[in-house]
Amino acid sequence: DLRWETTAQSNIGIDLSMWRGRVSFTADAYLKKTDDTMQAAGGLISTAPDLAKFLIAQTSKGKLNGKTVFPEQIIVKSQQAQIATESRYLDFARSAYAWGWYIGEYKQRPMLHHFGGFAGFHAHLSFMPEERIGLVVLNNEDILSPRMTALIADYAYGLLLGETELAERMDGRLAQLTKQAKEMQAGMVKQRVKLAEREWKLSRPINDYLGTYQHPQLGNMEVRLNEQGKLFIRWGRLESIAGAFDNPDTVRVEFSPNSGDTLDFVVGNVGITGLRFAAASFKKTP
Repeated sequence: DLRWETTAQSNIGIDLSMWRGRVSFTADAYLKKTDDTMQAAGGLISTAPDLAKFLIAQTSKGKLNGKTVFPEQIIVKSQQAQIATESRYLDFARSAYAWGWYIGEYKQRPMLHHFGGFAGFHAHLSFMPEERIGLVVLNNEDILSPRMTALIADYAYGLLLGETELAERMDGRLAQLTKQAKEMQAGMVKQRVKLAEREWKLSRPINDYLGTYQHPQLGNMEVRLNEQGKLFIRWGRLESIAGAFDNPDTVRVEFSPNSGDTLDFVVGNVGITGLRFAAASFKKTP
């Protein structure tokens, strides 16, 4: 049963309820955005109404409800192209990059946009400065939601710009997305079965691999058996039940949901001496 729970609040009367109950996956991702996972690309926790206010300020040269909340010169400068690009993300052309905004043409009009995501989440911010309209979409899913959000953007901007035959186009796009969702779900089940059928290629008894593995900069990685007797690996906020892999003394882990990596154990003359993950080497403690 595929369902998509869609809710919307808008002061322009856009009704997204026609998509309710069409596409969805409801399992929670274990990995949460917290203060100690705000690294690398960073992160921001906000709400759709607050982000909408941010977009209003972007289209009003820094003003919100008649008050200046950002200096006008900062807003103007932040929207100016800094470097040319030749790319696109789904429906969205990216011909230049500003201060945090991609710039490109959408529906024959200039658009600035920035998207982001984390395990189980996808965010869409976009606006047309000349039209002074914008869109915020926050999703609690990160695989199909970029395509669902592109569909919502097509509908929302199309409605605001007075496009004709909009409903027919949306019906077609939604039917295609629903088909993709069913195919993806079937593909994921098939992939999980394939992964479960892999033969373990550990050269030593399982207890030899258990323990603490240390890296001077990256901290400790703990390897143990969970309550079900499965090989379980924890690394800070990251965790995964290990799966078999094709190479000797190598296991597959999913520290990031739906994203597989390999972890190699180092076997010495006296047993397991360490492990390697990506380019990092961890030493097993006595």
